[in-house]
Amino acid sequence: MRLFLTAVLFAVSGNLFAQCFQKVSAGELHFIAISQNGSLWAWGENGSRQLGDGTIIDRPQPVLISSANWASVSAGLAHTVAIRADGTLWAWGNDSSEQLGNGSGGNSATPQQIGTDTNWKEAVAGERGTVAIKTNGTLWAWGSNNNGYLGNGQTNSFESSVPIQIGTATNWNHIAGNDGRSCLAIKLDGTLWAWGLNQNGQLGNGTTTDSYTPIQIGTGTNWKWIDCGSRLSFALKTDNTLWAWGFCNSGFSLNSNVPLQIGTDSNWKTASVKKYEGTQYVLMTKTNGTLWGWGNDDFQQLGNGTAGDYSSPAQIGTATNWVDAFAGYQQSSGVKTDGTFWVWGTTNLVGDGSTPVSIPTVYSCTALGITENIKNSFVVYPNPATDRIYIYEAEILSAAVYDINGRKFALPFERQTKSFDVSELSAGVYIVSMETENGKQNTRFIKK
Repeated sequence: MRLFLTAVLFAVSGNLFAQCFQKVSAGELHFIAISQNGSLWAWGENGSRQLGDGTIIDRPQPVLISSANWASVSAGLAHTVAIRADGTLWAWGNDSSEQLGNGSGGNSATPQQIGTDTNWKEAVAGERGTVAIKTNGTLWAWGSNNNGYLGNGQTNSFESSVPIQIGTATNWNHIAGNDGRSCLAIKLDGTLWAWGLNQNGQLGNGTTTDSYTPIQIGTGTNWKWIDCGSRLSFALKTDNTLWAWGFCNSGFSLNSNVPLQIGTDSNWKTASVKKYEGTQYVLMTKTNGTLWGWGNDDFQQLGNGTAGDYSSPAQIGTATNWVDAFAGYQQSSGVKTDGTFWVWGTTNLVGDGSTPVSIPTVYSCTALGITENIKNSFVVYPNPATDRIYIYEAEILSAAVYDINGRKFALPFERQTKSFDVSELSAGVYIVSMETENGKQNTRFIKK
């Protein structure tokens, strides 16, 4: 009976460490992520309520924003937009330029639904505006129209507090926006389009003239993915070649107002560009699962072990199981095929945030599943504890102690007594995780 009970408990609690992030969006100084169960999490600066947790308190560690099932999320400069699995559109944070799109003209500290439509497909938050696509292929925008960001042909600087449709086309498929004033989009036919600010050739149409409506870039019909920064645009074609245009003189050099192929490789899978002003860098993955970086490394956001810019794409480490990587302002992150989440650069998720993390380092995400996953499948005593805890379990292969934010402590496990010295831990709630013959098991204890 004990063996059966242990097996059942393991089946319930064994996904604790697999429960992590599948999608991440980086604003200037805040991060929004969707976990593997679809719940929404956030961390970073929160002075404009951009985290959506109902406060203006900065969060160095992820906090749960919503346990609903979310499909996509985009972090802007100081606001956030997201789409639920039911196709509804939500926004929160700063609304100084009507970028929340809810018609009220006021900041929001929690997610607020935009309208009542249930057919939103993709939304991108910029600096002072938002652009989105519906499942019917129509294109919409709201917020500030500086430099033609709203794409509706008007040349004056106005603001829209609700979504307005851009043109009448019904075959828009994918969009990307930079930190403020220009956007890229791909249609279902594989054509590439752009509009807005073009001071540095970031639209890619061969000029540096702003465009107030979407214009086609070249004649190609094989574009499949786009991303852009403040002055840079990147794209992938269906043959998995990598292309870039715009301007950069920090970390690497690029100055072109038309798309240029980067190298000759034809196995690129993803590309993520830092979106905000200043030094630029890009993180990329290939179809063989390798991770690559290119550009500025002032905050060791390239993850190459030592601070040093890359003037051309260079491989980061030797791992071959990367799924995707995300370029933030100073923090980088990525997801591997085993569901683990990794961070590097200037981050509070591992270490104390005072020293850059120079290589990709796993963030255990323990906190993401505490409520629903922790089960008392073994006994830790005394609980609450003062100096030492003991584990009542027949066979323990390994054990470790974590705090509720998923940070692992360097506490040696004493096998003979099946115990940990916890005298140096601060008062609070902690997690003991151990490997047994029946798999991983976890429980909580209180340190007095």
